[in-house]
Amino acid sequence: MDLNKITEVFEEKDKEANKVAAILSYIWILVIVTLIIAPDSKYAKYHANQGLSLLICEVIYGIVKNILGVICGFIPFIGGIIMALYGLLGIVFFIFRLLGIINVIKGEAKPLPIIGNIQLIK
Repeated sequence: MDLNKITEVFEEKDKEANKVAAILSYIWILVIVTLIIAPDSKYAKYHANQGLSLLICEVIYGIVKNILGVICGFIPFIGGIIMALYGLLGIVFFIFRLLGIINVIKGEAKPLPIIGNIQLIK
């Protein structure tokens, strides 16, 4: 899939008018605000889809991290290493958020790595 063709699908007027709404998509639960303030914007919906996919992955990550935290609490050294490695995944989510926001600022519609092709919002 050519990433430039995805960006070209959206009208420049839509991109400029809904840039703030698209940025809000990457700030956790504010993805809902994006869908409320720009319900007809294809560009904002694209980024809302990316932000919602990221949010769902982060919620699942948080639940699993808490469960692992309890389990690893009983395994002193190895549990600490596992939790440290798992904590690095949180940094990956932060980087994905930054990538999404940077894409919006540049007026691009590039899918996020790994989760970018998940379609939740049509």
